[in-house]
Amino acid sequence: QSSCTKITARDSTALENAADEAAALIVESLDETAEEMLEASEDIEEANGNVKAASKALYDLLDDAPSIISLVYADADEICITAAPQFMEDVAGRDMTIYGIDEDFHKNLGRIGLTKYQTLEEGVFAALMSAAVYENGIYAGYISGALDDSVLIGIPAKEIRTKYGYGMWVVEPSGMQIYDTDSDEVGPQPPRRAPRWRSRSYRRQPSG
Repeated sequence: QSSCTKITARDSTALENAADEAAALIVESLDETAEEMLEASEDIEEANGNVKAASKALYDLLDDAPSIISLVYADADEICITAAPQFMEDVAGRDMTIYGIDEDFHKNLGRIGLTKYQTLEEGVFAALMSAAVYENGIYAGYISGALDDSVLIGIPAKEIRTKYGYGMWVVEPSGMQIYDTDSDEVGPQPPRRAPRWRSRSYRRQPSG
């Protein structure tokens, strides 16, 4: 006997609705985080090189954007100027080129953009959201925040489970799993066969 469960048309519709709603919730959270990050980048621009004021802008952003774990403010040469929270502060002065965020990154994606998922210096597997910083219209660096998937995806996942009864896992276009209730499944894994899933990508248009 087959152990497979037949998916009815009603089940398929419910799955589609749950996937669409989950994607909408995640995009809404990303948009909110992006708006907060843009405000912080503008605060840093107004600080005119004042590192203390830039640090305050990062800590204010952490308070306002719960989906961000940690933040870095780097100059146009990709050297960290200041970072937050406290466990990240010793990153100041380090070269950040490993993360691939530079002027070309923002030319291609706009004032704000997302990196691919990667293992960060603090050992966290996450994507970075980055907002460019300008001085008199000239690119002067960026702020980047590591996204907390337990908030960004975990909260919508709980809502979907409550409403529809479905668990949720998320993969990148590359096939790498970036969210699962079983954290051991997240990140680079040995090759294996997996079902095909329809996905929705997120791309925020430049705001100026």
